[in-house]
Parts: sequence; C-alpha cells; structure tokens
Amino acid sequence: MVHDLLVFFLRVEKIGWGPNSYLEECGLKALSHVGGEITCIAGKVLEVIFGLLPNTRTRNVSLRFTLQDVVNQNDEHPEEDNGYATDGGNSSFSPSKDGFIAIQIPIKQVSEMILNIDATLNATDKGHVINYSVLAKFDPTQEMEEFRADMIGRLTEGVKGLDIKLLAHALNDARASGLHRNRKVVELFRKACARHNYLLRYLKCIKAIEQISNIDIASLRSMNRPDDRLVYVLCETMVLLGKDLSRIVTWEDIQPHLTILGGQKN
Repeated sequence: MVHDLLVFFLRVEKIGWGPNSYLEECGLKALSHVGGEITCIAGKVLEVIFGLLPNTRTRNVSLRFTLQDVVNQNDEHPEEDNGYATDGGNSSFSPSKDGFIAIQIPIKQVSEMILNIDATLNATDKGHVINYSVLAKFDPTQEMEEFRADMIGRLTEGVKGLDIKLLAHALNDARASGLHRNRKVVELFRKACARHNYLLRYLKCIKAIEQISNIDIASLRSMNRPDDRLVYVLCETMVLLGKDLSRIVTWEDIQPHLTILGGQKN
C-alpha cells in the first residue's frame, strides 16, 4: 500500500467549467452540482457537495472556495466591481467519515459570480479543481411577500383617503397580479372596491353641486312645499357640506342655507 504522502498529483491549468477529468484524477466527484452553472437564492447559503471516489489514492483532502463577481469587461474601472468578492480564506472542508465534503457558501447579494474551488491533496496545493458560473436571484417567495405587503399598504391608504386615482391604480394592480384572491388581501380588496364605489358617487354629487347656480337656488328657496324626495336630497347635500344632520330635518331648516350654496355663481 502506498502512503498518502508519497502519492504525486499533477497540477492542471484551465480546467473549464463544471466537473472535469482533473477533478476525477484528484479522486473527487461532484455530487450536488454536476453542471457548470449554479442558480441559487440571494440571502441564503449555497451548499456544494463533493465525494471521494472509491479508487481515490488519498483521503488527505481539503477544499477551499473563492466567490467573485463577474467583471464587466467594458468597465473603465473593473477593479471596482470586485467589492463583493467572498474568499473562503483558510476555511477548509475535509471529508467526513462517509467520504463527503460539503462546502457551505454564503450568498449575500443578487449577482452573477464565479465560484472557484481549490483542493489540497497530501498537503500539496492543487489549485482550481472545479469552477462554476453562479447566478444568484431574488427569493421568489420573499419577492411575493414584499409585493403583497406593498399592495396591502396601498389598498389601506386608498380606503382611508379621498384620492380615487391612487385607489383605482391599486385595485387594478391587485387584479392584474391575482393578489385580489389572496387570503390575506381578499377582505381588504372588497373594502377598497366599496370605497371606490363610494368615492365615485361622492365625486358625482360634488360635481353636480358645483353646477348649481344662484338662479337654481332662488327657485328652490321659493318653493313652499317641495316634494319629500327633494327635501331628502337637500338634507343629504347639507350633510356632505358639513352641516349637522340633527339640525337639518325639515324644509324650514333647509331654506336659510340655500342662499349660501350658490355663492356668487349665476
């Protein structure tokens, strides 16, 4: 049997992407990621797992990683793009008893990166044994949570306010995204729809009131016994204009205020 320290491994340059023959010559096999590209979630830990081949010539193996942002070749200052590089440093990941090596890599941001994994066999640095292209994306679950929270905030603001345009935009966005059927949004969406209908009626009434002239007011005021439906409408109009409903009950209560409604408009 040949002792680990006496086994010699050649060092190979430019190994390319993903599992390669040099990785196998070093007695290693990629288990978790068998292609050259890795897609992962930003803000979580990426675990890359390797195993020792049955016929490996040594178990004195440790791995290290370096994670680097992809540099834009057209940038006049490419060195500035390296600010988010993550170096595994002296962290080593040696095989467990069952022959597996698990490398845990923190992914801190959304980015396109290069992951280089180096190996040391028999205390001899072998350099890169495998390279990966890493694409870190937003967590779709987290994105949806943030979008839903924003939608809830917009709908809540719309229900409390008088801006019908903002409320209409929020309702349209909720429908377009399907969030109006979400269990955390559906009840608020119903309230927002009711509020929107109320505002439509409110603005319609305000617009109608603005069209009233002094001639109309004088004609109304001269009536002795107007229809009860007209009295009801005028009572509600007074309330919209801020009058106390308890003091606006009869036609006689309404008449003194009719000269005010038309203002200076003819």
